[in-house]
This record gives sequence, C-alpha cells and structure tokens, in this order.
Amino acid sequence: MPRTAPRPRRTSARRPPTLPEVAAVLQASVGDRLHAYGLAAEMRIVQAGRPFAPTAAELKVAFPHAGPRITVWLHGLGVTEAVWRYPGRRSRTTYGSLLEREEGFTPVFLRYNSGRSIRDNGTALDALLEALVGGWPMPLTEIALIGYSMGGLVVRSALQQGAARSASWVPRVRHTIHLGVPHLGAPLERAGRVTTSLLRALPNPFTKLVGAVAALRSAGVKDLAHGDLAPDGAWVPLPPGGVHHAIVGTLHDDPDHPLSVLLGDGLVPVASARGRTYRTAPVFAPERILVLGGLGHLTLPRSPRVYRALRAVLTGRPYTVRVRRRARRPAR
Repeated sequence: MPRTAPRPRRTSARRPPTLPEVAAVLQASVGDRLHAYGLAAEMRIVQAGRPFAPTAAELKVAFPHAGPRITVWLHGLGVTEAVWRYPGRRSRTTYGSLLEREEGFTPVFLRYNSGRSIRDNGTALDALLEALVGGWPMPLTEIALIGYSMGGLVVRSALQQGAARSASWVPRVRHTIHLGVPHLGAPLERAGRVTTSLLRALPNPFTKLVGAVAALRSAGVKDLAHGDLAPDGAWVPLPPGGVHHAIVGTLHDDPDHPLSVLLGDGLVPVASARGRTYRTAPVFAPERILVLGGLGHLTLPRSPRVYRALRAVLTGRPYTVRVRRRARRPAR
C-alpha cells in the first residue's frame, strides 16, 4: 500500500503586534513626552477597535443596545483594550462581553496613554466619565470600574478628583474592582530607580550616559515605584461610597505558600496588590480581598476563574475559592 504523507503539524505562531499595540508600548516608554508635543491621543472609548468620543451622537452609534448599567474597563501599562480578550487568534470574548450577555452590563472599553502620570490619566478619566454620563443614551443607574494593574491606580485617582469636585458620575459607582494593582508600588520600578541613580553617580562617562538614557522612563512608569497618585506622594484613599474589591493572583497554586507571598503574581507582590494598609490607612476591607492561586499577572485580565469572581462580585452571589494543588508524583 502506498505510504500516505504525514499531516503537517499545527503551529501556534503568535500573530504580529498591531499598530495600536506598538503605539501602546512606545507610549509606556515616553508617552508623557509624546503628549507634551501633541503626538499621543487622549483617553478615549474604543469599540471594536474604533475610537468614539463621549458625545450623545457617537455613543448612540457605538452602543446601539446600551443599558442603564455599565462596566468600564481600564488596561495596564503598555497595552491596549485588547488585553481583555480571551486567548485565540479570532477571539472577541472578554469579561465585558460575557457580563453583557449573562448579566446585562454594557461594557465600555477605554484606551489611554500609560506613559502619562497616573494623576493626569485620572484627570482624563474623570472628565471622560462626566461626559459619558451626560451623553449616555439612557439614564445611568450603575457604574462598575474595573482596573487592571496601572488601570486600578488610574481609577483611584479619578475617584479622588471626581469626588473633590462633586462630579455627577461618582455617586453612580457601585463597585470598583482592582486586578493585580500595585497599590503599594512595584518593586521592579523601585529597583530600576536605584540602578539608574547608581549608574549616573559613577565617575565614568559611559555609565553616566547609560544612566541618563535609563532615566528617560515615562512619568507613568515612575509613578508605579510606590503607587503614587499625587505629585507629592500623598496618600489617596478610596471613597466611602461604593464597594471596592481587590483580586490578587499568585504564581504558586497555593496562595498561602511562601513563594506566593514572595513573588505574588510575578510582577506585583501580594502585599501591594491587596494593599491592606498603607501608612496606617486601610485600602480594602479584608472581606473584599480575593487571592487566586496559580494565576500570573498576564493571566489576570483573561481567566475564566477571574471572570467567575467578577460576576459574583457584581451580582452579589457567593464565590468559593478552591486551592489548586499539584498532584504528587508516586514514589518509585
């Protein structure tokens, strides 16, 4: 019998980055300078890859099936709203699309320049939400703000600034959910600051040059060192209105394992993401902190386990955390 040719193996080649994704990385690096020269777009609503202004006319086009309850999604450093998509080359499934289908929350995805300072982005979010409430096709009764990584700090900054001026959108916020947010800062950025300072202090022209280049990190990146939301580093608490939740990931399957405490989700330590206290001020109530083992930082915005937790938070349903433990290999 003739031999049949072997079937070609399926390759899982990653797709090339899109232009918005390349721009997001560039903005994370020098976005504050690009903004100063008018070369970076402002914070905006993005629907199916297309930007929309928060005006009544454009919102009616962008959200033909708008409901009275919305979820607002803010990505992290150096990415776009595409970070919320579930894995798959053509996947359009997101936490937002699932919550819309199953619970009736209309998702509003935002894209912003993550190289700007957290406070500046908070100001932009405050203004956008004010316009969104005024232009939404129907009266808004409930807003849930979901921030991933840096996005959670932007949420806190916007709430502080909006509350200070009695913004109309702030009383409508029923929930804020923070996924892997470095409320107490990110150690990697602090290490970068120390290294940069040492390089610039050494009496060597080459190391001084390297240190000067390294110091070009954007304002947004520098703010991550200590989770600064204000220029003077003053503490910005969450407002008393609404219910605030932190969802924390750990690389190890067991959240109580020493490696979980040490490494957190790989980028943000558990202590920073849960932010139980900061300069003696509470960040989240203990019962509003959920730690999920076996989830790294990059997995948090697109995990079925996180989605189930989000859905439980927004609907008031119970959610049981099951510790994932690796099966032991039988002794030989």
